[in-house]
Amino acid sequence: MLGAGFQCICEDGWSGEDCSEDINDCENEPCANGGYCKDKVNGFSCDCNEGWMGDTCTEYASASMSGFALPSGVVAQRGI
Repeated sequence: MLGAGFQCICEDGWSGEDCSEDINDCENEPCANGGYCKDKVNGFSCDCNEGWMGDTCTEYASASMSGFALPSGVVAQRGI
């Protein structure tokens, strides 16, 4: 509540008494396999490590598409 009876209703991605705080969408660490999370207003993006791709770095990058091999110890299976 602000001052003399005012109340702010925040847009998506914002919080706080005066809606000036960007909600940290990376707080729950949504990027898998060591990916780096970049917070955005009402969202995030992931920079994936070599060998991974997708919105949250959970998909194997195809060696023929990316030129990267699967991480050590990871076995790819077809038909899953």
